[in-house]
Amino acid sequence: MRDTPLSTDPPGYRWAPIVADDAPEAAQLSTAQGWAHSADDWRALIAAGHGIAVRRDEALVATALCFGRGDIVALGLIIVAAEHRGNGLGRALTTRIIEIADARTLRLIATPVGARLYRRLGFVAGRSIAHYTRPAALSPPLSESSDASVRPMNEHEGTNVERLVAAATGQQDLFAHAAATAEAIVVAIETGRIVGVAMRRPLADQAIIGPVIAETPAQAIALIVRLSRECPGRPVRIDWIEDGSEHANLAALGFAHRGDAQEMWRRANPETTAAVCAASQFALASQALG
Repeated sequence: MRDTPLSTDPPGYRWAPIVADDAPEAAQLSTAQGWAHSADDWRALIAAGHGIAVRRDEALVATALCFGRGDIVALGLIIVAAEHRGNGLGRALTTRIIEIADARTLRLIATPVGARLYRRLGFVAGRSIAHYTRPAALSPPLSESSDASVRPMNEHEGTNVERLVAAATGQQDLFAHAAATAEAIVVAIETGRIVGVAMRRPLADQAIIGPVIAETPAQAIALIVRLSRECPGRPVRIDWIEDGSEHANLAALGFAHRGDAQEMWRRANPETTAAVCAASQFALASQALG
């Protein structure tokens, strides 16, 4: 990336590629925004993508990352410290990460504050994202309501599962990026074929379940129940995609609705970029990865 300022950049900032050594400061920056990312989470995300670190007087004050290759690239962790907002830094930062992504279609998950800026940069609203959590002390249901059987993915199924995730999401690298830190990967089998997949990964002091890919809400719930059952002692998070179709009832599994975010797209219509696939994405890998 270019590290020299443009005439449109606010003065006094130093721009550089983000690196693993930036992770501890980046974790402090995201914690200040109320986002649950540890330094280890940041190191994993930096390794998975490309991005920007912006400093002022040696302090890290802004970050932005992109993940993936090909037609659809996810943008995430676009953060500007509160005391550095309102001077054009957020717009300059987002413009630069768009250049780095160099993709026909960009996808991000926006907060209400960020959405206003992204609309001005050509992004349009997609689906709503609902953030759910289940307390650590709560036990999940003992059975799933689905005709699919759920079991751990075996070592011979990785390629087929990777193709399923790519076809359902349009993001070629999403499976690899999420699987790199996965504690568990389970698949749903119906009539002898893989119809769904879900992962559980650490996120700070929580576990996050996602992505969740399935053909039906019942299959998605069966995957979530299996991964929740095997996760005692930690809160569990899910970023559920609300698309207006029939939804699984996460409240029945003990999950409480904690807030909402907005999926946003730039350039292409997401429905025309993803391959035709019977499966859909029911939950994000994370709000950064998509």
